[in-house]
Amino acid sequence: MRRGQWSRKCNRDQRCGGKIKSVILAICFFGLLAGCGSEPFQVDEGFFGGVAADEPRAALIMRDILVEGGKAADAAVAGYFALSVTLPSSAGLSAAGSCLVFDPEAKRYEQLDFQAQPASDMTNAVSLPIAPRAMFALHARYGAIRFERLIVEAEKLARFGERVSSRLATDLQWLNPANIDDTALSVILRREDGQALVKGDVLEQSDLAGSLARLRRDGVGDLYVGQLARMFIEGSSAVGVQIDVNRLRDALPVWSEAGLFVHDNHDWGVVGSDPRLARKASALLAGLLGEGAWGDMDTAARIKRLSSDEQFGVREIAGRPTVPGATSFLVVDRHGQAVACALGMGHPFGLVLTAANTGVILRPAVDNGASAAFATIAGNRNAWQVHLGATAGGGYAAIGALIYPLLGHYDVGASVPTAVAAARAIASTDKKTVYVEPELSKSARLSIDVAQLTEVPAIGYANLFRCVGGIPRESESCDMVGDRRGGGLAVFERE
Repeated sequence: MRRGQWSRKCNRDQRCGGKIKSVILAICFFGLLAGCGSEPFQVDEGFFGGVAADEPRAALIMRDILVEGGKAADAAVAGYFALSVTLPSSAGLSAAGSCLVFDPEAKRYEQLDFQAQPASDMTNAVSLPIAPRAMFALHARYGAIRFERLIVEAEKLARFGERVSSRLATDLQWLNPANIDDTALSVILRREDGQALVKGDVLEQSDLAGSLARLRRDGVGDLYVGQLARMFIEGSSAVGVQIDVNRLRDALPVWSEAGLFVHDNHDWGVVGSDPRLARKASALLAGLLGEGAWGDMDTAARIKRLSSDEQFGVREIAGRPTVPGATSFLVVDRHGQAVACALGMGHPFGLVLTAANTGVILRPAVDNGASAAFATIAGNRNAWQVHLGATAGGGYAAIGALIYPLLGHYDVGASVPTAVAAARAIASTDKKTVYVEPELSKSARLSIDVAQLTEVPAIGYANLFRCVGGIPRESESCDMVGDRRGGGLAVFERE
């Protein structure tokens, strides 16, 4: 069966109604990782868009919102709340970061920032939980489905439990709850034998479910001025953390025009879990695209170019350059609206501490840069079509996970799957060590003149979307591919 045949069958088979239609659409989504569009602001019936996230359950929840008729913004909001449950190592109600929104209908290309804001004047202050308010702002401006619907699935996952994914299981290896003091968080992350949960174990978070229920029932404002706000302040105090009630009340995300650079008639935007690193990543990507020389560089030259900014050098932690603590996701809908977000907890699992009785993981107000994630969108603001999107994570290694697939595809011309799968290499902060993936060829390794080569299983993880003709528009040159390194999921329906 040729790729895309199931989707074409869905469009022409009159039996694609009711339950039969649901089954076939499910097959379309699970079996195919590509997509395309048709008329401006609307593509052919049966196409719902695509999603990519670092945790599979969250990706499926985003997909379901698109299938229900939701917009990319709706799916992004639902995905965020799901990640706060299924990937607490990197997302949570106190996460900080930024989102990009490309909207053809409103003809806007905007950025939504919800950066870490200290909750008090304490030296080691925690960050205010501003992400839920940011998601409400995203939905209010660009969403279509009722906001409470976007929290329901996350609440269910927290209350009834969800099996630990390979992504979360890998992140738990960094924490090892058996070796840390007893806290409400460490207890739920342990098995009965005291060891960390592993893939397939069920993670239940009843306190977090209660907080999500209040957000759904009473509105997001309850976390800032209502009963949930009081619970959060008292729960934080119970674990020795001070929350300024006025700062909590006034915590707001910020909308602004996206910081863009222009290349090849596209407007490119880059956001990150850390705004300083995002600006540097944007400048690096703009420079590399402008040079157009990535395909002419050998591995050694690429490594040198990537490490030209000392902020992008890799520091090995626990024997690995890929560090959890931040995540990113991407959604594109049938109308061409695209949302890409990058956010993080400042450290894997934040402070490994929750505000008592709320399930809200506390995040440090100062990010050390080790936990980094990026997201980018490239669109044409003349035709108002989205052409490309990418996400990357893995802490210090995230810059390599962003640049290698993007330039491997866009500059060198490799297919999207080939570009994402291609081997990566990146230098340490002191330039004395170069980390390489096992697939890097012998000849490429020989071109690297460095004191030490260290082989690692993976250098970050990424997701890449490309539609050459843009969405919305009729085109068959579209694809969205996830990275086998990350354990996440990318789903994009080809018509």
